[in-house]
Amino acid sequence: IKLDTVRKNKYLIVNYVNNDNSNEVVLPLLYYKGYDIKINKKDVNYFKSDEGLIKVKVKNSNGKIVAYYSGTSIAYYTKIISFISVIFFCLVIFRYEKILKK
Repeated sequence: IKLDTVRKNKYLIVNYVNNDNSNEVVLPLLYYKGYDIKINKKDVNYFKSDEGLIKVKVKNSNGKIVAYYSGTSIAYYTKIISFISVIFFCLVIFRYEKILKK
C-alpha cells in the first residue's frame, strides 16, 4: 500500500493506493479511544495494531482517510466537573473573605 500523509491542524489526511490487495492500513497515530476516522467520508471502526498504532480496514483499492481526535465523553464530563469545581472554590474563598472582614 502506498500512503501519502498530510497533517492539517488537528486532522491527519492519508491518501492511499492499494496495489497488493492488503485490506489494512496502519496510520501513524498512537492508539487512543476518541478518534473519529472516516474513509471516503464514511465512519469506520479502528483497531490497535501490534505496534500500538491505529489500524483500519480498507475495502477499496484507493481512497482518502481522515482522522482526528475528538475526545471521549468521559473527558468531556471531566472538563465540565473541573470547571464547576473551580467556580465553586472561588465562590467559597470569596465568601470566606467576606466573613473574615466582619
